[in-house]
Amino acid sequence: MYCSEEDIIRIREKINIKDYISRKIELTKNGDLYIGRCPFHKSGISSFIVDEKNQTYGCFECGHAGDIFDFIMEYYKKSFSDAVCMAAMMTGIDIKKDILDKQFYRQQKRIIDMNRIAKEFYQKSLYTSDAAMEYVKNRNLEPSTLNKYGIGYANPTLHIYDEFIKHGFTEKDIMLSGIVAGKDKNGNDLKEKERYDKFYNRIIFPIMNENNVVIGFGGRIIGDKKPKYINSPETIIYNKSSNLFGLNIARYSQADYFLLCEGFMDVISMHQVGFDNAIASLGTSLTMSQILKLSRYKKKIILTYDSDEPGLKAAKRAITMLESCRMDVKVLDLNPYKDPDEFIGKLGNAEFEKRISKAEKAYPWCIKNVIKSEDLPYEKKIDDIADIFEKQYQM
Repeated sequence: MYCSEEDIIRIREKINIKDYISRKIELTKNGDLYIGRCPFHKSGISSFIVDEKNQTYGCFECGHAGDIFDFIMEYYKKSFSDAVCMAAMMTGIDIKKDILDKQFYRQQKRIIDMNRIAKEFYQKSLYTSDAAMEYVKNRNLEPSTLNKYGIGYANPTLHIYDEFIKHGFTEKDIMLSGIVAGKDKNGNDLKEKERYDKFYNRIIFPIMNENNVVIGFGGRIIGDKKPKYINSPETIIYNKSSNLFGLNIARYSQADYFLLCEGFMDVISMHQVGFDNAIASLGTSLTMSQILKLSRYKKKIILTYDSDEPGLKAAKRAITMLESCRMDVKVLDLNPYKDPDEFIGKLGNAEFEKRISKAEKAYPWCIKNVIKSEDLPYEKKIDDIADIFEKQYQM
């Protein structure tokens, strides 16, 4: 049977990684996470962490991390195609290994080629739109920055589908890229001529892996429509939970810490004024795979998440995960501004540098936030503070 990229993603989604790993090793619940002894090396401590929410795992001692396929590959010493076949058997999806091997490497190369072409297409399209140029001007993005990060625009009058056809890609290749939409809002298939760019009317931010290969895209809408930001769907080369925006540059920074933030523009604006150690977690939900990847380069993290309620909530969860991996965590106070981009735009990089020097240790920051909360009753504050101390003790 033919195994499509959609089948691979469907197999991954059908298996609960916590349930699967708990049949191999003993796991204990710790907040939102599960911890246990790492099955990949001998250790006297519980260094192995499973994140059920994001369906990832990681060990902060030996560095093994990934999704269900990575675990099967490492645990049974199998190739990727063997791991997919083993997982497929558990889900009832029938595939053939020899077909999968050929398809996987072919599709991988084709999508990489298509992403490169799309990046160049979007970069050229940026200069065809007054609205897009006005946006990058208002965000104070310099020409060198636009070029360095490959920033572009998905012009509604220019069609990426036609560009792919011109380069000889098949209909199947195009639909696997995650760049062109094949269904309408009701989930019905669209005819070839009706298909459209998923990033229609958006400023484009290419997402690169550590080796500067374009693996996906982020798009910011021009105007006020929702959602404001969208990212590429998962493909065989792009897994949102395993990658970080800006790491291809920040990994070489002379600073001994990362500035971890939420968005593309936060990273780009910080890099532009000299803070080249900024990275973004492609959304507010940090994963174990991302943390283990960061720990290969630096052990110190300063959280610069947005100062609104979702950002504060995400920061608290990130602290628990980062501390569980023995990372040195501090939190930056951005008040009275929402995010690093706005802060730097209003007060400049010198003031931002001062705030970095005053970044607060993670758990004292958590306790202060509980105390300052006006919505929590006294008893709930006591319980929350006790929970913070318990988590710190467990770490």
